[in-house]
Amino acid sequence: MVLMTIFVSSCGSGDDGITTTPVPPVDLGEQALIDDAAILEFLNTHFYNQEDFVNPPPGFNFDIEFDTIAGENANKTPLIDLVEKKTFAIDSVTLNYYVLKAREGVNKRPHFVDSTLVNFRGTLLNSNLFDSNANPIWFDLTQVVVGFRLILTELKSADGFDLNPDGTSTFFNFGVGAVFFPSALGFQNITQPGIPANSPLIFRVKLFAAIEADHDLDGIPSFIEDLNGNENIGDDDTDGDGFPNFIDTDDDGDFILTINEITINADGTITFTDCDGDGIPDYLDEDICPN
Repeated sequence: MVLMTIFVSSCGSGDDGITTTPVPPVDLGEQALIDDAAILEFLNTHFYNQEDFVNPPPGFNFDIEFDTIAGENANKTPLIDLVEKKTFAIDSVTLNYYVLKAREGVNKRPHFVDSTLVNFRGTLLNSNLFDSNANPIWFDLTQVVVGFRLILTELKSADGFDLNPDGTSTFFNFGVGAVFFPSALGFQNITQPGIPANSPLIFRVKLFAAIEADHDLDGIPSFIEDLNGNENIGDDDTDGDGFPNFIDTDDDGDFILTINEITINADGTITFTDCDGDGIPDYLDEDICPN
C-alpha cells in the first residue's frame, strides 16, 4: 500500500483506518537542497556489505545491509564512492538521487511503466523501517512513487528460477540495488504511516522478473506511449479526451481503434503506418485516409 501513488484531494482516516495527513507544502527547490544534504550525510557516513556480493558466503540471500563507518568499520568504503548520482526534473526543479547497484542482474531491464516482481525494504535515513515484503510481489510501475521505480529501471531481472517443495521459488542472477532519493520523488508533504512529511527515503530492492506492459491492450507497449519522453505517462493525451494514450484504445479520437491503425509484424515489432504521408502515424492522426 505504502508504495502506491497518493491522491491528495482528501485526507483523514478511511475505512481501513490508515491516515494520510498533508502538511503545508514547501518550496520544491528549497526542500530538494535540504534533502540532498541529508542524503549526502548518510552516504558519506555509511557503507554496505559489498564483500558479501563480491564473494557470496554459503546461504547468502543477497540482502543489502548498511552500517555506520566507525570503530572496527572505520576503513570501510563509504557509499558515496559506490553510488551513481542521477537527476530527475519535476516542475523545472532538478532533483538529485543516488543509485547503488550491488548486482545488476542478467536478463530483462524493465521500462518505467512495466510490471515487476520484487522484494523490497523501505527505510528512512535514520534506518527506521516503514515497509517491506517477505515474499515477492508484483508492482505496476505506473502505480508507485517515482523514486521506487527509478531503481528498478536500473536493474535486470533473473535468468531463471526453481520451484521449491514449499511452493516458494528460488531465482538466479537477479538484480539487487538501492536508491536514495528526496521527498519530492516520494510522498512529498503527505505524512504516511512511519514516514514523516518531507522525508527522503531509501529503498533496497531485488528484481526477479519484468513483463512489458500494454495497459490498454492496443498493441503498443505503454512505454512507447510516453510521446514526450518525460517518463510521465499521464500527460500524453493526443485526442484530449481526458484518457492518457496508455489507457486509451483510440489515441487520436478518430473512432478507429489504435490496434487497427498499426501493423504488428510476425516478429513482434510494430510498423506505424502513415497512409497520408504527413509524417504523423495513423494511430495519432485523426485524419482518415480514403479507402
